[in-house]
Amino acid sequence: MLHLTSADRKTRFHMIPRAHWVPDQLAPQCQFERGGEGGRQCSTQFSFFQRRHHCRRCGMVVCQRHSGNRLPLFPKPNSLPKWSRVCDRCFRGLIMTD
Repeated sequence: MLHLTSADRKTRFHMIPRAHWVPDQLAPQCQFERGGEGGRQCSTQFSFFQRRHHCRRCGMVVCQRHSGNRLPLFPKPNSLPKWSRVCDRCFRGLIMTD
């Protein structure tokens, strides 16, 4: 079970608005990098059959394989959470903390 503070709602578990997502036309392939920043980028190219998915926390465009997680994110600090698609990097960053 996740125990979230009001600060978590405003920062760590905040859902970014669609206007801040990476535009589809700037991401011909999955933006997920294995091993973190500077790691090897996923080679999945987007097409009619391979759909783009936006992480609702960071706005990055990722493939199905790197966006299979969902977490409760808050569109506004005092709103109810929405279970939202998040990329593997955001999922690990939010769940695997001290």
